[in-house]
Amino acid sequence: MLRLAVFAVMTFAYLTSEMLPIGLLPRITASFDVSLPAAGVLLTAYAFVVTLAGPPMTALLGDVPRKRLLLVLAAALALTAGLAALAQTYALLLVARLLNALAHGVFWSIVASSAASVVPPAKRGTAIAVVYAGSSLGIVLGVPFATFVGERFGWHAGFWCVAAAGAVSFAVLAASGPIPAARAASLRDIRALLGEPPFVRLLLSTTLVVVGNFTAFAYFAPLLARDEAGRTGGIPMLLLVYGIAGFASNFVFGSLAHRRGTVAIVSSAATMLVALVVFAFDRNGVTFGVPALTALVALWGIGTSGAVVALQTRVLAAQPERPDVASALNSSAFNLGIGGGALVGGLAIRLAGLDVLPAVAAALIAPAILLQAGPPLLMRAKTARGTPRRARP
Repeated sequence: MLRLAVFAVMTFAYLTSEMLPIGLLPRITASFDVSLPAAGVLLTAYAFVVTLAGPPMTALLGDVPRKRLLLVLAAALALTAGLAALAQTYALLLVARLLNALAHGVFWSIVASSAASVVPPAKRGTAIAVVYAGSSLGIVLGVPFATFVGERFGWHAGFWCVAAAGAVSFAVLAASGPIPAARAASLRDIRALLGEPPFVRLLLSTTLVVVGNFTAFAYFAPLLARDEAGRTGGIPMLLLVYGIAGFASNFVFGSLAHRRGTVAIVSSAATMLVALVVFAFDRNGVTFGVPALTALVALWGIGTSGAVVALQTRVLAAQPERPDVASALNSSAFNLGIGGGALVGGLAIRLAGLDVLPAVAAALIAPAILLQAGPPLLMRAKTARGTPRRARP
């Protein structure tokens, strides 16, 4: 369906924009003579702006026609990426990132519900998987390509690639058909959802999974550059492997999440956990060869993308009457995780170096698995205790 393809193009462009600094951190630190943790603020500050601004801006813009709002968001992406590409100081680059983040928060709040609104209810999981496939393609194609261009022609060129993707998104969206209107959101909806313990537990699971992931992933380039695959110029290739694996997992976990949401979340998060636990043994980048490291990165990508799709599908299923606000809060939880992960990773680097990042990441993901798997297990245990035993014959 054309409209789903349009949404996928926009998620591709926004994901590429958000994650591009990960591949270019070494170039940016060298260009502005700042430390890795300081450069990580380009992710942290971006994420925190999305976290704080996303839900209220989504509520305030709830009455704007959906297609018009998406066109404005596509234009904002192109313009802010162009401003970043023109930045000659770290401060200006950070300002461009923060302006981009304001649009980002609204976009991720409405894209999943927009996709769900153009298909029958039984196809929502698949529709969300298609849209989020655009984000996986951002990892598969967008970030590696822009990183490759940035390494060859300077990091500014990477942001010009994002500006071009934003312009293409605008053009494709303008040529597409109408988008159904959504139920107008309000600030009261935000308060109501934050008062529902099961939904808050779901948001907390999102935050923990993403904090854990980005504790390591925010420093993907310097972390993997310790190994042979990274030292030989393989960072774009490893990002490509990560993205391809995640792209393939989107549809598997999207379909599973529609039928068995908890199983999809727990299994995908557990996949991430296993990959990071094994990766934690790669001390000083000399433990694993190129094939083993590539396999670990692929497993990591499978778990990450699967968890994102599973959590978003579960959020919409839990709040079908308030999809935009539910998505806005989930997007805030997600970006709180990104910013928190970059901060935790930066602190871990200062205290103990790069080697500890995978272990810290795994330790943060484990509680999310317990949050999702624990309540169903407790319910089953209570049911089993409450069932009277049959008399022996």
